[in-house]
Amino acid sequence: MRTVYSAILLLLGYAPLSPAKLIFSEDTVRAWADEYFEQELRDGTITGASFGVVQDGEIVFLKGYGYQDEARGTPVDPAQTRFRVCSTSKTFTSTAMMQLVESGAIQSLDDPVNKYLKRYRLPPPDGARVTIRQLLTHSSGMAGHFRPQGTKATTTMTMGPAEISEFFVENIERPPGQVGQYANLGVALESILIEDITGVPLGDYLDEKILQPLDMSSSMLHHSAPAPENLAAPYGRFPNGELQQIRFYPKHPLTAASGGIISTTVDMLKYAAFHANEQDRYEDVLSAAGRRELHRRHFGHHPADPGMGLHFYLNTHGGQRVVSHGCGLPGTRSMLAVLPDSNAGIMLSTIGASPEPSVSDLIGQLFGLGRLIPTEEVHFENAALDAKRERIPSFQTALIGPIELPSFSGEAPDGMVVDAAEVAGVYWAERRAIRGGAAIFAAFDTTTVRADHDGYLHIGNKRYRRVADGVYDSEDGKSRRIFRRVAENGGQYMHTSTSTSFRKVSRFSNPTTVALVFCVGLLGSLVAAGATFWKSEEKVERMTKSLAISLVLVLIMIPIFAFAGYSTITEFAMNDYANGDTLRAQLIFAMLNLHLLIGFGLVCACVYAWRTALWGASASARMKRMHLTVISAFCMLTWPGFVLFNLIGARLY
Repeated sequence: MRTVYSAILLLLGYAPLSPAKLIFSEDTVRAWADEYFEQELRDGTITGASFGVVQDGEIVFLKGYGYQDEARGTPVDPAQTRFRVCSTSKTFTSTAMMQLVESGAIQSLDDPVNKYLKRYRLPPPDGARVTIRQLLTHSSGMAGHFRPQGTKATTTMTMGPAEISEFFVENIERPPGQVGQYANLGVALESILIEDITGVPLGDYLDEKILQPLDMSSSMLHHSAPAPENLAAPYGRFPNGELQQIRFYPKHPLTAASGGIISTTVDMLKYAAFHANEQDRYEDVLSAAGRRELHRRHFGHHPADPGMGLHFYLNTHGGQRVVSHGCGLPGTRSMLAVLPDSNAGIMLSTIGASPEPSVSDLIGQLFGLGRLIPTEEVHFENAALDAKRERIPSFQTALIGPIELPSFSGEAPDGMVVDAAEVAGVYWAERRAIRGGAAIFAAFDTTTVRADHDGYLHIGNKRYRRVADGVYDSEDGKSRRIFRRVAENGGQYMHTSTSTSFRKVSRFSNPTTVALVFCVGLLGSLVAAGATFWKSEEKVERMTKSLAISLVLVLIMIPIFAFAGYSTITEFAMNDYANGDTLRAQLIFAMLNLHLLIGFGLVCACVYAWRTALWGASASARMKRMHLTVISAFCMLTWPGFVLFNLIGARLY
């Protein structure tokens, strides 16, 4: 088997020095990269890319593709073009935390985070149990999302206690240490902790302790407008060839730790070389032991789970240990992969997005006009109109080898769901707002699991076979699903990765169904417009008619607040909400709550109307009462949504 493996590597252009080390060939990397990125450019999937490989501290391959700014004709320069490396920033934050451990400022990763916080503390009882290690492995139980993610304003890095508390309304949602769920909220807390310990803003700390020592002179922690110089500008391309620039939203100061690093590929290869070397050098930044600690397994849901390091994902490709982190923001994707056993690192950044049409674009398309219609001048193939086309290629597989999922043959841990029929059901993604109204926007982020008579599971378009109690692998061997219960909160979970969890919902709390019913209720209650034609003489009749007409006016105001004045169909009030501007979102939720109150009044009026024969006993009176009944029924359809998605009141967070 080893002979076959070595032969494959040689065919790929690698020569193994030992079973644990690969040497990357410039020619082989170039052949793959040129073919892949040039095809992506022809397809219109990307407008620019930068790719590099470093080994033993020396750059093996480095090349830019396409444009830094296509509209201006500026080509990508790996040494000058800056990319948003977004969530890969988390590895800088964990590196800083490990520096504080080595300096003694943090005594142990298993200390409660509250021990070191000064401006904010996680509330008891669960908050007092959250450790630093749990923050660094996304297993703290903190909410997956919080507002804001970005900002439109120029703001200072350091936040005061009142400003910080405002952002932590969503807090501990699960038992600490039990469930892994990607949580930017936890990383925000890490930045507060670093600042509270060191007394300096996180950006200044990273610059002094990591960026400058590694000679990353073009890198920074960015957290305010405007965009920095030489930042890659992503564009979407309409079928007629017209470009549309993707709007830049900087990260908010509290979210900068989770996604605010901006860097060149050359700088990121220096960072990759630092992490790839676990034996010597770079001791002035972090010891080799500290780097190994960042890269080892600290958390997993099961021994068959590849597991998490400290903000590094752990996998094995072609016999190689790979520690990595990828990310995405609108119009940009990046991936850092480090091979410590081969002292090598790979960095990839791409820009490009699907265009975002306006309402007028969609109307024009109906008549064969506008930007959505292809023209003869288009020279690329398969124009990317679907955001799902944005993707990071699996260069780990292409350049290192196929993924190898961990084997497991021991006794199953407690809580594993053994019966395939019990596994089946609908699972709701845990990475969402939980306590606030924004939860409704994750209503369709569900996965259905079906079990067939042979014990196989069907998830999406793949079939999964059982490899251990509660552990199922796809037939292509590339993905794994783990099913378990957490006794502490009684939840049943499906884990698609160490930091991605879905919780099983009942048929009565299926968020997709509730959201659809909610929408049907809202749209259906527009039949209240027919109340305009009611002839009402008595006071109760006039009040009932006024309520019905008011309901319609409220429904008209909701889309106005949500979409009026925006240039694209995806740039609407909740986009502003995610970037710290909550006014329109507050108005929308206020209108929804007003709809709830008016609906409740109409239901009461309906009961009163039938009990007292309101409007009399004529056929027209009965028709009015039936009309009122229909309005009331539609209003009641929205009520489960108000409960499940926490829309009641002003709970926007």
